[in-house]
Amino acid sequence: MSQRHRAQRDGPQIAIVGAGFSGLLTAVNLLQASSAVRVTLIERRGVFGPGTAYDTGNPQHLLNVRLDNMSAFPDRPGHLADWLAEQPSWRAQDGFITRGVYGDYLQSLLDAALDDAPERLTLIGAEARALDRQDDGWRIGTSDGEIVVDQVVLALGNLEPASPPGVDAAVRASSAYVENPWRLDAASAETARNVLLIGSGLTMVDAALTLRRPGRRFTALS
Repeated sequence: MSQRHRAQRDGPQIAIVGAGFSGLLTAVNLLQASSAVRVTLIERRGVFGPGTAYDTGNPQHLLNVRLDNMSAFPDRPGHLADWLAEQPSWRAQDGFITRGVYGDYLQSLLDAALDDAPERLTLIGAEARALDRQDDGWRIGTSDGEIVVDQVVLALGNLEPASPPGVDAAVRASSAYVENPWRLDAASAETARNVLLIGSGLTMVDAALTLRRPGRRFTALS
């Protein structure tokens, strides 16, 4: 991009900041709802579609919702199941598919949207840094320039985690302390016998599954 851009005026231009699950599905449904809408997806990671939640290759990371409730389209609850039926191979466990497979499903939705309406969907791999009201629209300043649109949707997803109060600098500096569980390197904890997990939500479950080894004990604090 690297320049100022004003959307064409033959239809409303909507920018979505964040191109993970929420941002992508918002874009796909907007494009299907109106042939006049133009959508710009802005994603600082440069990876469009799966987001943090579904960008995993670990087969133990499963969806916690069954297929009929995970379709991209509320009026087509069987859409995901129909897509799976066309795939040569996919992973599931106890009736739940892996989150990595769901990430592939989201990627297929993005590919289909680009094929169906390439002139109405723009992808920008940059960080949104400023948002200002301008006349009857919005100006978005990014790390690669700026764009002007009619409406903005913030789909920021999971923000970077922060250490809880009480964790001092010495602990944070230790190689035994992992501040960001989404950057967890299981190999770095091979010799650990006891693991403390701060938090007891789905991310904790993912971390425990990733680190699970024979004889290793976990303690979770909520």
